[in-house]
Amino acid sequence: TSARLRPEPYCLPPPQLFSSLFMCLLTSNKEMQLIKAPCSAWYSVTHSQQAIRQGFPFLFILFYFTKPCWIIMGLLGSEKRCKAVIKYIFLCFMNSVIQSLSNTRELRDYFQDHSFEAEINYNNPLGTSGRLAVSFAILLRALWKGTHHAFQPSKLKAIVASKASQFTGYAQHDAQEFMAFLLDGLHEDLNRIQNKPYTETVDSDGRPDEEVADEAWLRHKMRNDSFVVDLFQDQYKSKLVCPVCSKVSITFDPFLYLPVPLPQKQKVLTIYYFAKDGGVGGCLNLFTKPEVLSPKEAWYCPKCNQHREASKQLMLWRLPNILIIQLKHFSFRTFIWRDKINDMVDFPVRSLDLSKFCIGQKEDHQRPIYDLYAVINH
Repeated sequence: TSARLRPEPYCLPPPQLFSSLFMCLLTSNKEMQLIKAPCSAWYSVTHSQQAIRQGFPFLFILFYFTKPCWIIMGLLGSEKRCKAVIKYIFLCFMNSVIQSLSNTRELRDYFQDHSFEAEINYNNPLGTSGRLAVSFAILLRALWKGTHHAFQPSKLKAIVASKASQFTGYAQHDAQEFMAFLLDGLHEDLNRIQNKPYTETVDSDGRPDEEVADEAWLRHKMRNDSFVVDLFQDQYKSKLVCPVCSKVSITFDPFLYLPVPLPQKQKVLTIYYFAKDGGVGGCLNLFTKPEVLSPKEAWYCPKCNQHREASKQLMLWRLPNILIIQLKHFSFRTFIWRDKINDMVDFPVRSLDLSKFCIGQKEDHQRPIYDLYAVINH
């Protein structure tokens, strides 16, 4: 459940810290004006609709579930208590992820009020014996304390690198990869399950979707139960149809973020054209669109006892309080060669209604309406 958040004025970090990117100014009459100014790849909004939208092609957009009021949190605090920025400017993939997560209010409060300490799982072999969670909590307190203009998260970086060697050194990495690892690491450190039981995925076998979905979620929570799951995870429905015998297989699986494709251009134009389906809605339409599996991805039909190029469709069953959407910004020509997609994707600042995409029902029967509070462009 979301509570009202009292808005604060926002201030930007020193311009010399960041390269010159494009910003869009959202005026009070909701018109978009494109301007050029020094900024970061972050996003901040004020309550009075005077907003600064920082972006161009981006990877992650984080939405906050609201009812009925809207809540948008900026990435930098008021002038009276300005938060610090990460000192490792060349590790901007870490900086942008940490700044976004630090402004996820429930997550921030959970670590700042020491609630996490009672849930540290010291015996989980998949975790870091609580070292990552403790280091993340120390980092959040330093960012929000307001006594530093910059903070060097060397301890957190060392712990991350000890579990994932690709983050050793100071090379650039994909923000999506780092965010996924960080959230998964925090989940394992804070997993309330001490001994994970063995579970198996069970097919629907003609049973009602509600029954199968609840059963699948219960199995998931028997092995994975943490504050990260409570806040960021929920469930999608996967439907497979055999093209030969029409056998239907329905399963329900958890997700941490939605990797949505971008609509493909039909032809190359010399002017910019903003199509009606060029927004988040168009991306989600593609995500939930049925597709035919390739021969390499063929599904084993239990009725035919053969691998079939089945029709597959993903559908959102339930949505979390904090929704992370990853825009898949690469298209692959071959196994080796790939092209970066720089298409503009439109998204609303407030009231992103995902009712038509969510086929399940929230426990409180509220419509899944989200407000934007963070964008990561890396």
